[in-house]
Amino acid sequence: MPLPKGISSILFSLPTICDVTPETVPNANNDSGDAFRLHEDDWRQIEFIAAASLPQVDREITEIERFKRANWTGTGFKSVHVRRERPDGLFPSRIPYALVSRS
Repeated sequence: MPLPKGISSILFSLPTICDVTPETVPNANNDSGDAFRLHEDDWRQIEFIAAASLPQVDREITEIERFKRANWTGTGFKSVHVRRERPDGLFPSRIPYALVSRS
């Protein structure tokens, strides 16, 4: 992700972001704790994957590690790697939400 013209000193705290944002549903009155909430910067920084995706993930991790080495300044990243792989995450596996353990 290149910086806008004239801006050269911005550093990023995360090396990657996901290109696709998660789908959301209006839920303004639900304080029951049933909602799964993440800070926007945390979206897909940790993700569950199907075992069949491991070879692809290994390739991605190699690419991200190479990106991190090339862009780390000692205090932040000069750029951000935009992740476009597996935009649906586990959705195609149809794993029920109830199986995702809360910690």
